[in-house]
Amino acid sequence: MSILKKVIVIVFSALISACGGGGGDGGIVTAVTFPMGSYQQASHIGNSYEVYGDLRGTVTTDTITNGVYTAVVRDYGLKANSVAFETFLAIPVNDGRTYTSRVFNGSSIADLALTGTSYYKLADETYIGYSQSGVYGVVLQLNQYPDSVKAGDSGLRGITRIYSDSTKATQIGTSTSNWKILDVVQNSSTKFTALIETTSINTDTASIQESKTISTSYLVYDSVNGISSKRLSSVRTDFYGTTRENWTITWR
Repeated sequence: MSILKKVIVIVFSALISACGGGGGDGGIVTAVTFPMGSYQQASHIGNSYEVYGDLRGTVTTDTITNGVYTAVVRDYGLKANSVAFETFLAIPVNDGRTYTSRVFNGSSIADLALTGTSYYKLADETYIGYSQSGVYGVVLQLNQYPDSVKAGDSGLRGITRIYSDSTKATQIGTSTSNWKILDVVQNSSTKFTALIETTSINTDTASIQESKTISTSYLVYDSVNGISSKRLSSVRTDFYGTTRENWTITWR
């Protein structure tokens, strides 16, 4: 896997629902809102989830026709003792993934395991960067989600500068992440579901777009028990350059 694609995997990871409404006087319909602030607080650095799905991709050279990943498992490690990251005391969170691949171009390929570490500022647990396989990312800007969101709301999530290693001597790109709420449902008096779309764009040092990843995820929050969960629904990545690849993953 190239450095670029490793960057896609981590950046896309670190940065991280068909109708409803209430009636009002005069027939006014009130938009259903999702308590994003409470969801974030409940899920702070604690999410773990397992996803299964198919990967199908094509490239202009037809070297890749189609393929299948039978399982992708991702788990977050527990919070560790504080460490130094950039100028901050940070909480390091180990992030591991195992890609079990069975068929690609008609033949088996090696399973892939990736590990990395994400860093969160000790003071308020704000995401501030990551390291993986030598690649080193530093968050330049991270915008918090609003405490409450509704369908159609959107905004900039964050901007990350990417280096070839922790010395930061060589910058290899920048990643920009945006979010949009596609739908919000109030399933019961205490349970809310939101469908969020996240778009991550990677550019090189000349600001030329190298890749674009669009993902959708279901967010669930139970206000009584303070429980939150997240499940990936689909991921599409377009890689640009001398060879263009389009990968789409749909989880079942």
